[in-house]
Amino acid sequence: MAPLRLSLLVADPTQRSVLEQLLYREGFEVTSHGEGASFRSAARRAPPDAILLEVGFPEATRGPLVRWIRGLHPETPIVLLQRERASRASLDPVWTGPTALAPLEAGPELLLAIRTATESYRLALRVRSLERSTGGAAWGGVLGRSPGIRALEDELDRVAASEATLLLHGEPGVGKGLVARALHTRSGRRDGPFVPIDLRDLAEDWASELLGREGAAVAGASTGRPGFAEAAAGGTLSLRGVSALHPRAQAALLEVLRERRVTRVGGTEPRDVDFRLILVQRRPPEGTVAAGRLREDLYGEVRGVQVRIPPLRERKGDIPLLMDHFIRVEAPERAPIRVTREAADRLVDYRWPGNVRELHEAVCRALVTCDEEIGLEDLPDRIRRGGEGLTPDGDDPGPLPPETLDLRALERWAVHRAVASCGGNMTEAAARLGIGRTTLYRKLDAYGLR
Repeated sequence: MAPLRLSLLVADPTQRSVLEQLLYREGFEVTSHGEGASFRSAARRAPPDAILLEVGFPEATRGPLVRWIRGLHPETPIVLLQRERASRASLDPVWTGPTALAPLEAGPELLLAIRTATESYRLALRVRSLERSTGGAAWGGVLGRSPGIRALEDELDRVAASEATLLLHGEPGVGKGLVARALHTRSGRRDGPFVPIDLRDLAEDWASELLGREGAAVAGASTGRPGFAEAAAGGTLSLRGVSALHPRAQAALLEVLRERRVTRVGGTEPRDVDFRLILVQRRPPEGTVAAGRLREDLYGEVRGVQVRIPPLRERKGDIPLLMDHFIRVEAPERAPIRVTREAADRLVDYRWPGNVRELHEAVCRALVTCDEEIGLEDLPDRIRRGGEGLTPDGDDPGPLPPETLDLRALERWAVHRAVASCGGNMTEAAARLGIGRTTLYRKLDAYGLR
């Protein structure tokens, strides 16, 4: 297992430095803080495995900081460091949950308290992993037993109960939206709303979409409506395509995330908005920052915990499990349906640019034509021909359409051909296709071309 990640909150810099060096030598990953603001900022980005908090730490008196910790990371163990002996009963009632008492001085007793406090936390993660490996529920729609999926599930277990900002990234079709929703349903905000927003679809009036609009009163009632930031209050806000926002819209979003308050367009009264933020991206956003499409300060606010969902070509051993799942979902009355060796070999050889979504579509197509088994003849042409498929950043698909009447295949070729022939100019490509830029972006994502 990875080293335990500890957050150390001790006011005295000398004592903090001694403890930090001891913990490093013992193999822990440590971030240390001498005041609450830096700790809050770091904890929002990445939940620690345990928090070492001096009982007399500024902001800790009577428990306000601990209330904040318990709200953000309810399962995280807290080791209370005390200069003088105290009993648990003498602490404010807010000091509940997994806690341990330890002397502030570095030594064996402190190390024992840390390992004791974190043992149940790590054990719970192992139990969840074991439940999945023996047939328990998977994370959202991400099924599999490959090492990459096991590592992904362990990481999601660590952050599920947290309220830290989370950035999910991966190629189109890997299941990012499903994982975002599953994180919401497994969080303390599960009874609140889950609001997924594709920022590429925002209308020109982005301010009203984000902040809401305050209309004039009609017969004693307001005609105002909330924006998506307000609609997610008490729940989870899932945003896709942050870098597609206009710079002024990015600035407005940054202010909402920092202040957790909105003032509707046409209104004067600020409204508190309390939500957990989950970002969904095709790639990590560092590249869009470097290219100038994403504000650096906005990236610093939203980067949070980054979790990559691996593409299907990196976990082809999961293909039989996924196919069996899709068959049982789509044709429960016919399951089990076996797959011939020849068809199975082609499925493994294929590159899967559309990832799990493309595999699902291939299974649905095969179920229409197959009898008691799925053979090579039941697979789509692109898979049957044995090629790797078009990669998301592939070459020009050529001037002639594929020899098929499959509308999706023909549309995919047309979209790919238009973008390639226009040198990546999305405005020109959309004009050639007779669609809007937003629609073009959706189709690029749907077909794994971006």
